[in-house]
Amino acid sequence: GICGLSIDVSSQRNELKDALARQQEFFDNLQRAREGERERIAADIHDDIGQHLTALRTELLGLQEDPDIEPDALNRAVSSALTKVDSVLAEVRRICAQLHPHLLRQLGLAEALRSRCVDTAARTGHSFTVDCDSYEPAISPNDELELFRIAQEVLTNIERHANARNVSVRLTSAGEAEGTARIVLEVSDDGTGFDPADLRTRRTLGLSLMRERARRLQAAIEVESSVGPDARRAVGTRVRVEVPTN
Repeated sequence: GICGLSIDVSSQRNELKDALARQQEFFDNLQRAREGERERIAADIHDDIGQHLTALRTELLGLQEDPDIEPDALNRAVSSALTKVDSVLAEVRRICAQLHPHLLRQLGLAEALRSRCVDTAARTGHSFTVDCDSYEPAISPNDELELFRIAQEVLTNIERHANARNVSVRLTSAGEAEGTARIVLEVSDDGTGFDPADLRTRRTLGLSLMRERARRLQAAIEVESSVGPDARRAVGTRVRVEVPTN
């Protein structure tokens, strides 16, 4: 009896230690992800907004130093300056949308996802197929935000690492007739693929956070990908998330 009790307590202590270690690992990953996101935002501001503002300042200084500028030249300079202002405003909106997807609150998950895909396609040249027609909202706004963040992470990974040409995004409601109602998000690409088991890659951090978001949704997540024998060969990656709604 005493020996058995000692074994049980020891087992529970080990389980608690493992749980605390996993929790600490998640928080460490989360902190690294936040720092990485800050670095990306700083790079966006410096590389895009900073360059546009520097060019705009140069043009305005040129106008200031040339009081006798001809009307046609003035019009061209003003038009060029306005184009740069428009570019800065567009970049600010893009960064703000990444930080807080306002369309998600205003129009819902399907429209926010479509908008994110349109933005990515315009920036990268990827060809997108987006199907959200059968989606019926059945989860809370906070859960929709979690699912959107998973999709956002997948699309960011595709943009940065996949070298893909085509991307498919599907958001559907399924299983209601069978009593297993669920929302299914599936994102796939025809890129070079990666090894999900390779803990040395930066992408693993994103996968860890996606799995944690899925856990909070009580959802199942599948990540299928592989690296081809030839780095130029398109292998592809598929991420599927199923969120129960009943």
